[in-house]
Amino acid sequence: MRKFFTLLLSLFVASMIIAPASNVFAEENGEGDQNNFIVNVSEDGQYISHIYDDEIVVYDLEGNIVATATYTAIEIPENIATNQNAIPNEIISPFSVDDFEKWGNWVQTQFVQFVPSFNTSVISASLLSTLMKDAFTGKNIFVSLSAIGLLCDIIADQVVNGQTITVKGEFSYNVYCNILRKERVNQYNTNGSVKTYGQISANWLSSPWDYSQPAECRVLAERY
Repeated sequence: MRKFFTLLLSLFVASMIIAPASNVFAEENGEGDQNNFIVNVSEDGQYISHIYDDEIVVYDLEGNIVATATYTAIEIPENIATNQNAIPNEIISPFSVDDFEKWGNWVQTQFVQFVPSFNTSVISASLLSTLMKDAFTGKNIFVSLSAIGLLCDIIADQVVNGQTITVKGEFSYNVYCNILRKERVNQYNTNGSVKTYGQISANWLSSPWDYSQPAECRVLAERY
C-alpha cells in the first residue's frame, strides 16, 4: 500500500510540474471500502492529502507523512440556534454599492472535530489550514480556504498534538446578490461555546461578471 501511495504521489507531483493548479481534487477507489479516499492537493501546492472516511493523512511533495488527523462531524448542540438567511419584505432599488450592503443572518454548518498529530513541536498555519480544509471536505462541507486560513493564523501556535479541535463554518449571503457571501470559521469549546472567532472573509461563489447574475453583483464587485 505504501508503494502505491508513493507512486500516486509521484504522479501528482509530475502533473503539478506539467500543469500547475491551485486546487486539485481526485478520487481513487480501492478494492474495498477502507481503501476509498479523496486525494487533495493544497492550494499552495505544498501538501498532498489522502482523506478517508474518518482519517486524514498529509504528505509533503517528497512523499513523507507530515501530519495525520482523525475527524468527524457532529450536530449543532441544542443550546446553539441556527439562523436562517433573512430577506427583507420589500427590496428597494438602490443605486450605490453602499445601498447593497444588506446581509442575511449567519447560517451555520455542522460542527467538525479533528484531532491532529504532527511531526514538529508546533504546527504551521498552512499545515493546520490543510487539515481543517480536509476535514470539512471529507464531510462535504464547503468553506473557503481564505476563511479557514484567517482562523488558523490566530490559533496555530496554540495547537498541540492530540488536541481535539472543534470548528464550524458560518455564512451570510448578500440579500441582492446570492453568489456573494461572507464567511467565517469559529473554534468552539466542547460545550458548544465559542472559543475563538475567526475573521470574516468575503467569497464569490461564481463570477459577478457572468451577466446571467444580477446587476447588483457587478456593483458589489467594486468592493469585494
